[in-house]
Amino acid sequence: MFWDNAAPLYDLIEYVYNGKVIRKMCRTVTALTAPHDTVLECACGTGIISKL
Repeated sequence: MFWDNAAPLYDLIEYVYNGKVIRKMCRTVTALTAPHDTVLECACGTGIISKL
């Protein structure tokens, strides 16, 4: 499928342009969740936040 092939490039471009925001968001989410928590990330594009 198109998006299966495009997702890695999309993530790279998104990270280059919004890397600072993504890193801050990851730190914020990490601070607000405990290791045993379950987090559902839905309708979030390629799921870059979950990968980080």
